[in-house]
Amino acid sequence: MKKQDNYLAMPIVHQQVAGVDIGSQFHVVAIGDDPKQSVQQFGVSTKELFRLAQWLTDHQVRHVAMEATGGYERPLVNVLQEAGFEVLVTAGANTKNYRRFKSDTSDAIHIRTLHSLGLLPPIFLPDEFSTLIRPLVRLRKSLVEDAADYIRRIQKALRAGNVRLDTVLTDTNSVSGLRIIAAICQGQEDPLKLADLVDSHCKKKPAEIIELLRGNWTGAMRFEVGSNYRLYLNLQTEIAELDKELDRHFTDHTNGLEHPATMADPTVGRQKLRQSRNTPQLPIEQYAHKLLGVDLSNIPVLAGMRC
Repeated sequence: MKKQDNYLAMPIVHQQVAGVDIGSQFHVVAIGDDPKQSVQQFGVSTKELFRLAQWLTDHQVRHVAMEATGGYERPLVNVLQEAGFEVLVTAGANTKNYRRFKSDTSDAIHIRTLHSLGLLPPIFLPDEFSTLIRPLVRLRKSLVEDAADYIRRIQKALRAGNVRLDTVLTDTNSVSGLRIIAAICQGQEDPLKLADLVDSHCKKKPAEIIELLRGNWTGAMRFEVGSNYRLYLNLQTEIAELDKELDRHFTDHTNGLEHPATMADPTVGRQKLRQSRNTPQLPIEQYAHKLLGVDLSNIPVLAGMRC
């Protein structure tokens, strides 16, 4: 009991604080220590989130604290930040050591108490623009990985028919590899004509290439290669559309910013680095230069990180 008295005697750091226990079905909000008078439950719909924000405004709350719960807190954080509240999101490990018993109401009250005493360290919350483009960047990465998976499936199907495209070319996803796959999907199975599509810089001899591309074709093999290639092309189309969407967001975000006085285009005069075929078709260096005011891509380690 003595520890509890000392705990409550600590100086208050934040006034007008609310604690929120985030749930998948509902949120419990505490603006005081009384479970009956100072705690209220809200749903997770957009209407309920705005009602929650209005309830906090009516009670003159300025600071709101909550635990990170795998993304369930994100919609509420957006609504509260737009409403002008100072929102703190903390890791669950920062609150569990202080709990005496477990319930949604007690969690909300304890989160409020800990934040009012300044005991909750925040986790990183990205800014509005980062929040906007982050899911698009993650989606692009997922699409690129899916496209690579379809190429691997094409390799496996060709290998089953002893068409050793993976032996002829180091990278099946290269220009030559995609030309050969496209020709196969159009019905071309003659190893002589397929070999003509291989780049002249290929290290293997033409006779060896012809023999490696001579396969034992079956109807199932043809269908599998064609199906995977069509799905691959669809993903490439989606990636191109996603690049346009990212370009639009970057353009809108940087329109009001002035070009750095030192160099309008940071890529001028710089030796071009070899880029991955999956590199976004965006002027990333120029956008970064406008946003940061410096050209970080001049640093050798960072220059090769664009992907």
